[in-house]
Amino acid sequence: MDLFGNTHSHSLYIIGNGFDLAHSMKTSWQDFHNWLKSNSHSSLITFCENNFSLETDLWQDFEKALGEYDLNSIFDYCTEDIEIDEEHMMRTNFIIEDSPDSLFVPHKDELIQCFMEWIANIEISDKPLNIEIPPEAKYLTFNYTKTLEKLYHIHPSQILHIHGDVNNPIFGHNQLIKEYWNEHELLSEQTAKQKIIAGMNELHKDVQGIIADNSGYFDSISDIDEIIIRGISYGPIDLPYFKKIKDSVKPNCLWKLSWHSQKDRLATKAFTESLGIEAELFQF
Repeated sequence: MDLFGNTHSHSLYIIGNGFDLAHSMKTSWQDFHNWLKSNSHSSLITFCENNFSLETDLWQDFEKALGEYDLNSIFDYCTEDIEIDEEHMMRTNFIIEDSPDSLFVPHKDELIQCFMEWIANIEISDKPLNIEIPPEAKYLTFNYTKTLEKLYHIHPSQILHIHGDVNNPIFGHNQLIKEYWNEHELLSEQTAKQKIIAGMNELHKDVQGIIADNSGYFDSISDIDEIIIRGISYGPIDLPYFKKIKDSVKPNCLWKLSWHSQKDRLATKAFTESLGIEAELFQF
């Protein structure tokens, strides 16, 4: 049975991580946590749990927690074992300034490397779902995996991996700090914190830059009159993409939104209000 009637080339399917999870693939942040444990990265786990947001459940929304990092906590981690030599304060200040290079940067680099290894080794399901995935439609996926290509045989020319794929993932948070200054701190402390900020800015996911880089794709969807969303949680972080999509497709485009949990279903209300659209809802 075709839930949506006759799907055609003027349809755009937007795919999120819930799509891969529905295939029982190990693509959640909790799965990443489990992978880190299984591959002996306990010190990285401890660093992340001690220095990234306590307000956000780290292994439920890792990228959000990443953007809420505790600058002072990371600085304290880098400098806690430094002995202050009052007779050689210049040398002590140099040690403080350089401390992120030897303690923070290795963890940051390890995190990036681990993330890339994890997604590169995620096994794609060999059991397609009993849903309509038409080959003639266009696809925009937030997923790094190639489930659409390998399991549903969608041609790569029909798909935009908006955050890159397993070979070139765009991973990170959305909190960019451009400047840091605290007149009450020593210059060495400020320099060390600026290094930490610079390192965390390397993990910044530049949403507006990604949209600009894919302007040709957004121009190409001007004929879309139907959008079907599967596996999206409708959080605010990705809203700029959806606003760009709304501005790019036909004004009378029909939106069909899936939900999995009641939390998802409630989130669709704020989502549709933010976009100024009406939408049909269906359970996925």
